[in-house]
Amino acid sequence: MPNPYSGNEKAAAFVNYYASPHMVSSSVNRLYYGGVERKKRAEARAMKEAYPPTPSARRSPAQLEAYLHNCVQGELLRRQQHRAALQQELYPDTEETPRYLSSKEMTHHIHHVYDEPLKVRRARAEELRRIFGTNKDAEEVKKETVYQYQRLPASSARAFAGSSPRTPSSAQYNNRGNTEVDTVA
Repeated sequence: MPNPYSGNEKAAAFVNYYASPHMVSSSVNRLYYGGVERKKRAEARAMKEAYPPTPSARRSPAQLEAYLHNCVQGELLRRQQHRAALQQELYPDTEETPRYLSSKEMTHHIHHVYDEPLKVRRARAEELRRIFGTNKDAEEVKKETVYQYQRLPASSARAFAGSSPRTPSSAQYNNRGNTEVDTVA
């Protein structure tokens, strides 16, 4: 049989290389095991979607703190509910019938709750109008006030005391050598 690649060494080298037993076995292996690997990867992907992996057991400090806080709050709530159940068992709520006031009790209640405070409020308003009325001058109001000396400004309080702001209060008693001071004999 004549050689079809005579004079074309490039084509002969190409065929010899790709038709070698090593290349044939590697291509078969690649096709077979490549398909197997692809199938394994697809199965693993499907299993991962169907059965997601369990999360890691490692937790951050914030997650641990939140878990502990949740546990503590749950225990506190459980104890509070237990105490409430015990209290309800020991001291059950009694259904009380509403109490209706008689006409005499209602009259006393209205007088005590509404009429007396209204009288007191009106009397106070009248007293305030009498003392701090708008038709009175300031001097008359000062005379009628109970705490007149405490309510006066500082300058007029000093005028009543007889001292000036520049002299100390003890200066009025220090009269040695002052001949102008009248002495009572």
